[in-house]
Amino acid sequence: MKNEIKNFLKHKAVFSLGITVVFALYNGFLGISRLSLWYGSFCVFYLLLAAVRGTVLLTEKKLQAKDEKEKIRRKAYIAGSVIMVILSLSLALPVSLAVIMKRPVDIGLTPAIAMAAYTTYKVTSVCLRLKKQGRGEKNSLSRRLLGTINIIDALVSVLMLQNTLITAMGENEKMLTLSAVTSGVIYGVILVICVWTAAKADNS
Repeated sequence: MKNEIKNFLKHKAVFSLGITVVFALYNGFLGISRLSLWYGSFCVFYLLLAAVRGTVLLTEKKLQAKDEKEKIRRKAYIAGSVIMVILSLSLALPVSLAVIMKRPVDIGLTPAIAMAAYTTYKVTSVCLRLKKQGRGEKNSLSRRLLGTINIIDALVSVLMLQNTLITAMGENEKMLTLSAVTSGVIYGVILVICVWTAAKADNS
């Protein structure tokens, strides 16, 4: 039973990685087709996020044939934490675009629906994960890092969805101001999570 659970979690992690890559490419397509710096910057962010997630999964696969697993996991955790801080800084561009009202062009409801579906999937996944942690489920360093990545992924998807829906459904001054404020708050939360994760790496 334990091995079956591990295999399920691995397959779920790989599936999540695949979804992230597809979403990154989708944003890249929107960025190129609409000449949108907003979506182009998110494409870069999600590709880098997928790279970090993939590195963690690849590390876990290689660990199956090596000793001192926790030592190697700790090194991967530290490296991943530092990269996540860099990733959070890369979000400064799209968040700045939101604050100065230079968000995406009007691309219609279809992309907005796609982003809503992605956001729902990510937020639901994070909620289920947090529920399991609340039951005292023990996590390895790799799974803790993946969990943090999932939280950041969900927060960024909420940020994107919020701004895209406002653009697709019509803008007004109050909504633009609210969007700028909430974008800044979400970015601040992401920065705190990334810095906290990196700081905690030395004590892991």
